[in-house]
Amino acid sequence: MAENIHNIHTQASTSSAVLIRRIWREFMSPYKGTILIALFFMFIDAAMTVTFAKLLQPAMDEVLIAVQDDPAKVNSIWGYVAAILVTFVVRGCVSYIHSVLMSKMSQSVIADIQASLFGHFMLLDLGFFKNQSSGGLVSGVVNDVAVMRATVTDSIVGLGKNVLTLVGLLGLMIYQDWKLSLIVFATFPLAMFLVVRLGQRIRKVSKKLQNEIADLSSLLVGLFQGIRQIQAYGAEKVEIKRTQAVIHNVRDLNIKSAQISHLNTPINEILVGFVIAGIMVYGAFQIAAGVLTPGTLISFIGAFSLAYEPMKKLARLNNSIQQGLGAAERVFRYKDLTPAIRNNEGAKTIDFEQAEIAYKNVSFAYDDADGALIDDFTLTLKPQTVTAFVGPSGSGKTTLMNMLPRFFDVGAGSIEINGENIQGLTTECLRGHIALVSQDVFIFDDTVTRNIAYGTDEIDQDKVIAAAKEAAIHDFILSLPDGYNTRLGEQGTRLSGGQKQRISIARALLKEAPILLLDEATSALDNESEKLIQQTLNKLQKGRTTLIIAHRLSSIQGADNIVYIDKGRIVQQGQHDTLIKSNGPYKKLYQGNIDI
Repeated sequence: MAENIHNIHTQASTSSAVLIRRIWREFMSPYKGTILIALFFMFIDAAMTVTFAKLLQPAMDEVLIAVQDDPAKVNSIWGYVAAILVTFVVRGCVSYIHSVLMSKMSQSVIADIQASLFGHFMLLDLGFFKNQSSGGLVSGVVNDVAVMRATVTDSIVGLGKNVLTLVGLLGLMIYQDWKLSLIVFATFPLAMFLVVRLGQRIRKVSKKLQNEIADLSSLLVGLFQGIRQIQAYGAEKVEIKRTQAVIHNVRDLNIKSAQISHLNTPINEILVGFVIAGIMVYGAFQIAAGVLTPGTLISFIGAFSLAYEPMKKLARLNNSIQQGLGAAERVFRYKDLTPAIRNNEGAKTIDFEQAEIAYKNVSFAYDDADGALIDDFTLTLKPQTVTAFVGPSGSGKTTLMNMLPRFFDVGAGSIEINGENIQGLTTECLRGHIALVSQDVFIFDDTVTRNIAYGTDEIDQDKVIAAAKEAAIHDFILSLPDGYNTRLGEQGTRLSGGQKQRISIARALLKEAPILLLDEATSALDNESEKLIQQTLNKLQKGRTTLIIAHRLSSIQGADNIVYIDKGRIVQQGQHDTLIKSNGPYKKLYQGNIDI
């Protein structure tokens, strides 16, 4: 069974190197060509920066200082000015090119991660979704992956461009004066230690922040979906107060993250101040001794000043990457969840037009339950017959139905279709032969046509219309503003309960599956709507092996076999008239003496 979301969030951290290697291996490696081209232009960008710093030395010594003794040398400044202009023009152009390339690559990688994560969610079993909030999952696909953008883009652009620039400038500094360079390098270990420590704190705060954002998303989704109940019970102020508390938690963590991130600035400024002071003192004595020229010192200070900027960016980059890695941990923990329901090795695909369903000594227990919900259940559903499950609430009726399309797997025993164990079939094959109509009809925010044809590879409009006519919803559809092209809104806001149910029935009719599951398909309707829908359901059941769960016993009186289930066992079964004549639990249920 899938892990509980709390456990997902509280697992131990994965090292940065492991996470970065995985991001590269799974998502970035397909774009290595683009990355190499971008790195080439970053190298040119860094080279132009180093060239500018180097040009300061001859421009200073051969022109700006020499012109004091020989004014005629002022004309030689034009060559240096032209060279400096060229370096900035080239630098500007290549910077644009590598920025666009990396932006394109990072957007593609983020889209790939989002598609991969969503695709993985679609393959996980119902047990996983039972323990998750939809808002938390949405936050994972949208927010967590967006935060990962820093890891994808900044790690390459930041490390590539800034490291190349820094290495080039440090090389120039060593070339100008290696002793003076040692003064600068002496501060590096301390600076790196502080950067790493701050990065660790940033990543810890980032993980907490992403969890809080996921909680906020979950809360908002639930509140928006329950707005009718909130207003009906006058709970607006309570929910506003509760939401504000979560929003303030997010705010506080963002502030804490900013406080830690911005510590880099005063630390770096203080270190640089000491370094500049040391350079000036050392340089002044070296110039006085005739060892160093003013131009060389200016070029050195220029190189250091230019190197200071990529050093600051690298410090900030570490914070940004750590935030991205904190989000990446959450994403990969979702990605690493293994579906409990998947195709077994050697699973096959078969085709059949009729179905005999056999439950053989089936037992089942939920992971968090004390005992078995289903215990040694055996029953055969003959082809093209209607079987109804009835019994008290919590007796296992819905679980028995959910095991047929393998939403859950049996704990012991087996379920067979035409003698084939359903676990030996691919889930695509199994579910492709089953149509489901439930009380909680889900209408997608799409057109009527796409809602009816949901799950089909190619839409045949004639078949869609035929299914709608059979479901007695065609005339209503034509009355809509755009007919079959009308968007139905989130959760089918344009439709009544009966109309939603008819769309669901049309969907099942179009599928033409030999097995039909009706999960309390009329329980949410009024009596008049139920009678009308029941007539349509009777048409739908013809020629299919049908399994019904019903609260309203009026809808199953014509069933070929009514099975009374209690505590996961068959207590009584038979046709309605036979069961009524006996004094068993079904009669008491029918008379309203048992709650279901």
